[in-house]
Amino acid sequence: MSDFTEGLDKMQPAEQTHCLGILPNQLAATSDSDKLYSLLTDYNFIEAKLSVSSVQALIEDYDLATSPDIITSAQKADKLKLIQEAIRLSAHILAKDPTQLATQL
Repeated sequence: MSDFTEGLDKMQPAEQTHCLGILPNQLAATSDSDKLYSLLTDYNFIEAKLSVSSVQALIEDYDLATSPDIITSAQKADKLKLIQEAIRLSAHILAKDPTQLATQL
C-alpha cells in the first residue's frame, strides 16, 4: 500500500473525493513536479481518481503535468504522456467499467 493510499484511507468519502479532485491542481500550482509526477504514476491514485470522477478529469490531470513549466524532465514528461494516451485510448471502456483499468494500462 502506498503512502497516498494510506492517507486516503483515513479520510471520509467526501474528503477523499475532494482530495482526489484538487490535489493534482494544487501540486501543479505550486510547481511541485516531483510529487505531481509521483502522484500521476501511482496506480493507486489513478484507480482512486477514476472511481470518484470521470475519465476526462483524469486525463486533464495529465494535461497539467505535461506542461513544460511543470515537468521539465523530457523523460518524465514522455512517461506521463504514455499513461495519459493509454487512458485516453481506453476511455470508452473505462467509462463503462473502471475495473478494467489494470487491463487497459
